[in-house]
Amino acid sequence: MCRFRLCCMLLAALLLVSCSSTEDLGIVRSQVTPFREHMAAERFDQIYADAADELKKATSEKQFTDFLSAVNRKLGGVKDAKDSGWNIGFRPTNTLVTLSQKTEFERGSGVETFVYRIAGKEAKLLGYHLNSNDLIIN
Repeated sequence: MCRFRLCCMLLAALLLVSCSSTEDLGIVRSQVTPFREHMAAERFDQIYADAADELKKATSEKQFTDFLSAVNRKLGGVKDAKDSGWNIGFRPTNTLVTLSQKTEFERGSGVETFVYRIAGKEAKLLGYHLNSNDLIIN
């Protein structure tokens, strides 16, 4: 009987984590839309202002906005983006979600990686990375 209870508890824990994972991933996907809207409107300072304190400690506003400006200037707007992978890391006080997307820009392509910290229902950008030969060459 003890083994049965243990199996039931493990199954319940897995279901709980699975539901939480789906919700957290959905929250991050919903954050990519305003990120892209700010990029298209060249409101790079707003992206920085909305980001997590950890991102702000890792890079200055000028460095971050110069990078985003270069991405926008060299590659143009996003034409299409498809998820290419994700990872969720649970912590006692928050959750870290990494979402990668294969992205077609107006003048090139690349893999974007968004890293968000989720606490409750609030997501804050911890990092934005872009792997693109077209960014370097153009």
